[in-house]
Amino acid sequence: MAMVTALAVGCGKKPGPDRYEISGNATFNGKPIPAGEISFSPNSQKGNKGPGSLAIIKDGKYQTTSGKGLVGGAYVARVIGFDGVANEMSEQGMPIFESFEVEFEAPMESTTRDFEVPASAASAKAKR
Repeated sequence: MAMVTALAVGCGKKPGPDRYEISGNATFNGKPIPAGEISFSPNSQKGNKGPGSLAIIKDGKYQTTSGKGLVGGAYVARVIGFDGVANEMSEQGMPIFESFEVEFEAPMESTTRDFEVPASAASAKAKR
């Protein structure tokens, strides 16, 4: 009976490392990014072998999905942004800047972090 109880208790834990939510603001040239996404890749060059994650940007805000956040440690965030005006090519609209990457350290707890994409990242298409 003790063995059955131990197995039942052990089944409630999710496989893999603990993951922590990350959320915040995403801006381009000081203004909220209308639509886009932020992908979080573990920085293996700095020893992080954990899982990656993805967060959708809507009206300048983003948040990872519960249980699909970061494990902490060194990450590379890749931000892509769109004007939010749907067209025949994309529901998110036209790109407003080139893909922008930044390295950062994620804590081993849920956290907030804002990402500011500088004006210098503007896409050639958006400058026309």
